Amino acid sequence: MTPRPFSFTPRRAVMIVSAGLGLILLGYVLFVSLPLIEGPSFSILEPQTPVVEGITKISGTTKRVAFLEINGEPIPLSEEGKFAVYRAYPAGYTALVIKARDRFGREKTETVTFITDNKKQNEEYGEEKN
Repeated sequence: MTPRPFSFTPRRAVMIVSAGLGLILLGYVLFVSLPLIEGPSFSILEPQTPVVEGITKISGTTKRVAFLEINGEPIPLSEEGKFAVYRAYPAGYTALVIKARDRFGREKTETVTFITDNKKQNEEYGEEKN
């Protein structure tokens, strides 16, 4: 018995085209839903050291973030997802709670800690050391 050669009938052609379009549609749905699956993300570029002096620059980059807060204060984002703010903190231990939220309401929170050493700044303004 010899196998029948494969032949394209209109019904088979419609099934093959439908399966191909279904796979393309499935791929597109996965691509579009990727931001919902991954959620917001950010990385802090500064401060990089555990000890900072004087006015502290807090900067970083974000992906898929609609709102960013540092210690409850809204921080503006550039169109590229970058942010940078300058803050003065008292001498000693400082903990910053950074919260990012995407357009779907998913949140990511990270705590950044550092020690502020204002000795150099105090010397510049003529304040005495204790």
